[in-house]
Amino acid sequence: FLGGLAMGAAGAMLLENLRAPELCRIWRLYYIDRCLLKYVEEAMEFLGMWLALVAMMGLLAETAPLSKRNLRVLFYLAPILVLALITRIGDPDAAQLEYETGADYAELVFETGARVHAYQIELDLEAERVKATLWLSAPLFSYEGLGYSLKLIDQASGAALSSRDEYLSVLAGSRLGPGYAPIYRQRIDLRLPPEARPNRAYWIVLGIWREADEAFASQKLVSSDRQQLSDRLALLDELVIPGSPALTSMTPRARFENGFALALDGLPESASPGESLRLRMIWRAEAAAQQDYTQFLHFAHEDSGDFWTFDQQPLGARLPTRLWYAGLADSETWEVALPPDLAPGRYQVFTGLYRASDLVRLPAVDGDGAPLADDRAPLGLINVERRQDSS
Repeated sequence: FLGGLAMGAAGAMLLENLRAPELCRIWRLYYIDRCLLKYVEEAMEFLGMWLALVAMMGLLAETAPLSKRNLRVLFYLAPILVLALITRIGDPDAAQLEYETGADYAELVFETGARVHAYQIELDLEAERVKATLWLSAPLFSYEGLGYSLKLIDQASGAALSSRDEYLSVLAGSRLGPGYAPIYRQRIDLRLPPEARPNRAYWIVLGIWREADEAFASQKLVSSDRQQLSDRLALLDELVIPGSPALTSMTPRARFENGFALALDGLPESASPGESLRLRMIWRAEAAAQQDYTQFLHFAHEDSGDFWTFDQQPLGARLPTRLWYAGLADSETWEVALPPDLAPGRYQVFTGLYRASDLVRLPAVDGDGAPLADDRAPLGLINVERRQDSS
């Protein structure tokens, strides 16, 4: 009984205080950036408590002995049976994992049975790194040769700007999982290259591989609750590198209820059918959007009432509005190709936003705060005329 209490105290107090960097270095107990004593202190606590419980049962049995030996043996085996039951049904609680670590729950299963249970992605601009933490497991402790790849991909171009491959480490913190499979925490950093520019959307993509006979075989995804870029790559997260808010003197043509403000840098006085109009849209976001919006242009003929429309994302494919952040200030030059058969005449040009999910327009007001009719901001007049060939 006293030995169990001493062992529990040693794990809870003594080892906790001995995890000093100097002692760990002297005893060569460092792994990466952590002292290995951290991984045995809880085991000593539980073992000490178990020994104390067994001793208490022994003392009780001596005080009030049972006539049947089999019943007495059951009392001694009770702690072992309880621990075995806890281990067997120890499926990781995703909600608890999220609560303790701030991680995002995931359910990615690969063909060899390797699984991703949760992940956490952080952008460290000072260190110019993307810091990722993964919680991985594999069946029957088959970790030999198992590794994972993380890639930083430009969403608009599809180009991989940075990537890193690592073997699975089994000394980086674990949790009990189903079938006695530990879930190991993995930490990996991706470098932000100079090509990673501000105000662009980037994907964090994960793949699992296994080394066998000096060959690296990527593993197929069996099931995934995340978007798949292929049958072997899963999209974990997307991020944007914030830019400096340089557009401070803009006079908005429209303010939208989600905190977006729009200005226009000039509208040509005239154009010809088949030509391309260059329009510079200037945007500022006072709040994060977290959903996709599409911007529309309406060209309304003054005489006939006919109109022609042109739609695209406000800042193009490089930065969807779901990734806009509070304080964003940026612009996009649109190339609007007018139809060759567009009827000549004067056109009133309008613009606005609608949600991509249900096509409902976003309520808007003008620069003075007055509601805009049909939630469309007037940009001005343009005269469409067919120009004679000078030849």
